[in-house]
Amino acid sequence: MIHIFFVGLSVMLYPTISDYVNQRSQSRAVASYAQDVDNMTDADYSAYFDVADAFNAQVAANENALYRPDQLTGYNDTLDITGTGIMGYITISKIGVELPIYHGTGDSVLQIAAGHLEGTSLPVGGASTHAVISAHRGPPSAKFTR
Repeated sequence: MIHIFFVGLSVMLYPTISDYVNQRSQSRAVASYAQDVDNMTDADYSAYFDVADAFNAQVAANENALYRPDQLTGYNDTLDITGTGIMGYITISKIGVELPIYHGTGDSVLQIAAGHLEGTSLPVGGASTHAVISAHRGPPSAKFTR
């Protein structure tokens, strides 16, 4: 009987605990990324954005970029300052969300963060750029809050 109670309690608490663990992981990733960006020199910062602008020029010049992102070169390395795949982060203070943005929109990325849709412009701004970021609040088992 006591085992059934603990199994039931575990099932009820799983969304809360997994949401907490996921938020801590996201916060650490964003803090680490922000610290690495703060430690960059102006020359390094400019170099990363120059490479991103060159990539965005590739996207703008290739009418099939969205459908054939494999035709673009250097995607996974561009804006990867920390070597972890993070290219930036999103802060939505109104709902208390801070998410790292990773390259790609695969299931493994969307389970833990926001993803950049390969074949669209990198999120650095500029003429003829259209970046697409995909995300959701968490896995189906996550606890949703308002």
